[in-house]
Amino acid sequence: RPLVLSTVKGYNATVFAYGHTGSGKTHTMAGARSQPGVIPRAAEDIFTTIGMATQRSPDVMFLVRMSYVELYNNQFRNLLPEAADGPDGAASSSGKSFFSPSYGTGKRANQGNKIEVRESEHIGVFLAGRGLRHTVRSAEEALKLVRAGGGARAPAGTGCNEHSSRAPAGLTFP
Repeated sequence: RPLVLSTVKGYNATVFAYGHTGSGKTHTMAGARSQPGVIPRAAEDIFTTIGMATQRSPDVMFLVRMSYVELYNNQFRNLLPEAADGPDGAASSSGKSFFSPSYGTGKRANQGNKIEVRESEHIGVFLAGRGLRHTVRSAEEALKLVRAGGGARAPAGTGCNEHSSRAPAGLTFP
């Protein structure tokens, strides 16, 4: 939790799940309805902390953006639909939904957009591409996008797990 909460202060934090097929990576990150995993709990903590900070100091503003990509055949793929509100990555998603992992057909709305790895003296290494970052205003909105992105992942079943994805994915709140 302290790692997640440090992001509200502007620090970068990484949670990395690694292991054999069937070892519990997806369960650890996603969880279940009765026992949420790292991603839903982190999103809730981020927005709860932001809510408390803005109540204490109404003149303080936060901008929360997220991206969800996978590395498939040595190419980064945006798992989210291209942001509809313009170049700042703002997206308008609403409605409550619980995060649950899903693996789909690997298709997404913005297949033609190239994502590149870039480096900046001020930012460090980052991914750049049109429609990559979505502005989110609540944990529910973020988790709705995560669920949509999960449906765009490229499935490649194994003997241990028919819904497995052979492509690593990265969810960021940049």
